[in-house]
Parts: sequence; structure tokens; C-alpha cells
Amino acid sequence: LFLLLHRFDGTLYDYFNGYEDLQKKCIRFVGDPTQRIQEDYLRILRYLRFYARIAEEPGRHSKATLDAIKANAPGLGGISGERIWVELKKMVEGKHVTHLMEIMYELGVAPYVGLPEDGNLTEFARVCSLSQHLSPKPLTLLAALFTKPEAVSHLDLRLKISKEERNLALFLVKQRTELVADSKSAEPLKPYQDYVSDVSAAVRSVTSPCSFNESTGVGGGRERYSMVGGGNLGPPDVLEVHFP
Repeated sequence: LFLLLHRFDGTLYDYFNGYEDLQKKCIRFVGDPTQRIQEDYLRILRYLRFYARIAEEPGRHSKATLDAIKANAPGLGGISGERIWVELKKMVEGKHVTHLMEIMYELGVAPYVGLPEDGNLTEFARVCSLSQHLSPKPLTLLAALFTKPEAVSHLDLRLKISKEERNLALFLVKQRTELVADSKSAEPLKPYQDYVSDVSAAVRSVTSPCSFNESTGVGGGRERYSMVGGGNLGPPDVLEVHFP
């Protein structure tokens, strides 16, 4: 979209048919895609992010755009991780996420933004499908690409994700691996049932009425809470929680 305000009288000149593109919800670079990308390689991810936000259908990319992205993907290696993470998170929060992730791998973009070269696209598509009516955190979805904890460490080094995000990804990868390993067991969910039982007991103790201990100055519920590990009672949140 390229618009020019003329003489401050409200006249707009649309030299590149940007208005028509908006009407059709078509995403493309202004002019030559290669030239635009080489001016700032982060525009590769911005293209994908705007596509996720505006486009109504997956797969409506021009060949020139895809060719330019593929040829210039290595340029993302010189972009700071923090800038990449801002764009990647917004893309994952948009539409057509499975399609766009496939594009990133097909065009060789994924390795330059910290994603594993052997990313599990099948698992990623499954998790995206199951959570499409929820509000998953970006790392909740991206963790489906990882097959081993080392991949999370690599992502952290490249993108400088937060400690909370790193712990969330590590938790999901570890628990998924252990659950698959226990799938042949007669009670594959037993470790999780035990874990939930402990947490439930702690919550009941903390929230239930308790007598005050005059010698210690601490109520029974608080004592029980400290016995099960204080505030670290459960796994990281995997969904965004929105309060009114």
C-alpha cells in the first residue's frame, strides 16, 4: 500500500493500487520484492505476519514473492533475535499458521529464525488444529515443532526469549516425550494423576478454613502450602488469559 497526501487538501494518490489490494485482502511487496527485502530482511517475516492478519485464504502468494523470500532467507541471519521474535509471535497469533509455517520451511526461512531444521510440522498442525478456538501462547504452538529440549535452548540463544517462555517450551517438550514413552503402560496418565492430586490437596489446604497456631503465628493452610513447594505448584500456563 502506497498513498501520498497532496498539498494537504486530502487528495490521495495510489501509485501501486494499494486500495485495490486492501479490498481484495492481497498482500505483496511494493515494487520489486527482492529490492524491498534487501532493504530490510525483516520484511520477510513482516510479509508473513501481515498475511496471517489480513489474507482470507492460504496459498495466495505470487511466485515472484516466494522466489525473493527463498533467495534472501539467509539475510535473516544478520537480524537481531529480539526483532525476529516480535514478528514471529504476531504471525503465530494470526490466521493460516500451519500454512505459513510450511512456507517458512519450504523456503528455508525456519533455520535462520531459531526454529529446528527437523521441525515436526505434523505435530505442529495437530496442535494448531486442536487449539484454534483457544488462545494459546505462541510458544505453546511453536513447542510442537521441537522433538528434543536442545531445540528449545537453540531457540532461546537465537531469539532471546523470556525465562517464562523458555520454561514453558521445555515443560511441553519434556512432558510430551515422557507421555509418549509411557503410552504402552496400563496407566500412562498415572504420573500426571498423582501430580494433580498433590496440587489439589495443596489448594484445598490453602483455601480451606484453618486454625491459627499461636506458637508459630502461622495458619495450618499456610504450613501445608509451604510443605508442597510454595508458589511453584503447577506447570507453566499454556494459554493467554484475558481479564475483563
